[in-house]
Amino acid sequence: TGKLYAMKILSKEEMIKRNKVRRALTEREILVTAQHPFIVPLYFCFQSKDYLYYVMEYCGGGEFFRTLQRQPNKRLPEHAARHYIAEVVL
Repeated sequence: TGKLYAMKILSKEEMIKRNKVRRALTEREILVTAQHPFIVPLYFCFQSKDYLYYVMEYCGGGEFFRTLQRQPNKRLPEHAARHYIAEVVL
């Protein structure tokens, strides 16, 4: 179809080591069930022996978490926080 998708690849070993298994499963459940214009839909998920794969809609900006981690003191400026809060409220 020529449509672009994003694939998130999660290491099972790393998730177990960092105690993030529950978080990954919760993320999958939210992405599958949420129908909101500001939450990226999960189209497919599958696994191999060592990895989980999430196939989602491609968004050029990347994950919010990564954006937040790159901010000074890991905090958004007030104008940016207002923007993201407004998206969630909508």
